[in-house]
Amino acid sequence: NYAIQIDIYEKNSLTYRGSLLFPIIFPFLPVHRLAYIVDIPRINENIQTCLNSQCIHGKCMTYSNNPKNNSFCQCNPGWSGRYCTIPYSCMCSSDSICMGVSAYNRSVCVCPINKFGDRCLLVNTICQMDKNLTCENGGQCISADEYMISTRKFVCICPKGYIGDRCEIGDNKIILSFQKSIVLSQSIFIHFIQVINNSPPMRTTTFRTISLTKNSLIVYWSQPFHLVFIELFDEIYYLAVIQKTY
Repeated sequence: NYAIQIDIYEKNSLTYRGSLLFPIIFPFLPVHRLAYIVDIPRINENIQTCLNSQCIHGKCMTYSNNPKNNSFCQCNPGWSGRYCTIPYSCMCSSDSICMGVSAYNRSVCVCPINKFGDRCLLVNTICQMDKNLTCENGGQCISADEYMISTRKFVCICPKGYIGDRCEIGDNKIILSFQKSIVLSQSIFIHFIQVINNSPPMRTTTFRTISLTKNSLIVYWSQPFHLVFIELFDEIYYLAVIQKTY
């Protein structure tokens, strides 16, 4: 039986987030065109381990999508094989992660941000160029993956309050202040209503938490809206914002 294993690492910190296993359903076909919807484990989810004494130089891990409770041995650096019993010399750059060896006896490397190549020895300098040509307003520049088909040479991770390809657009900043007579729950729903001609209104809802020591909240919102309603957990609604045009 054949399957595809996907190992997920954060681009910024190289933190391991989990592994997924997708069996190949029709192994008799000469060519496979595979498309998957991948659910990346949340950063606060515990990575499930298991007990397998056969993992000599590694640890037993379960797959995040848990197909039939299958597990695998995640090998320590310098070891490979099904049970991590085969030693090898890592040829990756010192700031990368060496995951093992390929079928061609080459090191499999996880590259840090803005480095690429089979051994993570090449540096992409697009983000070190003129900052006016990359991300604005404190956005973090990430060089594009050389294996992705895209006309963009970099992407920007925008700070809260900014959107756009280069973080050049400021979000709507809404400051919600509540009177002391209003009994607040720790969590509220905020409903944004967009009025559309000749169509039903469009509602988008977000969830926010409020500290017990505060009676105000700042919300950044990038989508068009005309009305904003606040909903408390006891199903009490407050009209917070009205704007005739957007």
